[in-house]
Amino acid sequence: MSETMTEKQMFPLTATLKDQLGKYAAEHDQSVAEVIRQAIADKIGVKLEQTTQRRKYQSEAERIEAQRARTRAKRDLVRQLLSDYNKTH
Repeated sequence: MSETMTEKQMFPLTATLKDQLGKYAAEHDQSVAEVIRQAIADKIGVKLEQTTQRRKYQSEAERIEAQRARTRAKRDLVRQLLSDYNKTH
């Protein structure tokens, strides 16, 4: 058996196990990933460190500004493409 682990280790689950796992996670206000990590840690005797949820943006304002920048970039691209198209037709 290989001892190599990847960052995202995938394994098959039966439909019944998936359903029960989802129900358990919902009942305990956890994600399925959290339940699986904790179960594995408990089984092999490892104490998990408490981690905070990763966020793409530090604040709501930063997220909104990034969204606006993406919207501006898309708008500018469409305008440029239409301008280029109109010049050739």
